[in-house]
Amino acid sequence: MLGYGSTLRNVGKFDKAIAILRSGARTYPRDKSFLVFLALTLHSAGKKTEALRIALKVISDLDKHDLTIRRYRRSLAHYRRTLNSQ
Repeated sequence: MLGYGSTLRNVGKFDKAIAILRSGARTYPRDKSFLVFLALTLHSAGKKTEALRIALKVISDLDKHDLTIRRYRRSLAHYRRTLNSQ
């Protein structure tokens, strides 16, 4: 689900990506990576306030031992660099 939602985001199908990623976040509530990619998608869709709200929630709830987000470290670093160049 995460890969599919991320792919939809990358091809500009934001509404569908948002729906998939929200569904994944509900289905797998302990896997915070769905929320991170949802925040990226919301940002891409121009919903910056909601994106920031979700990102801040993930950050504030983050456990340093949580591997669900760390496994996407390279991808997230790439997206961060992309945002920095805009």
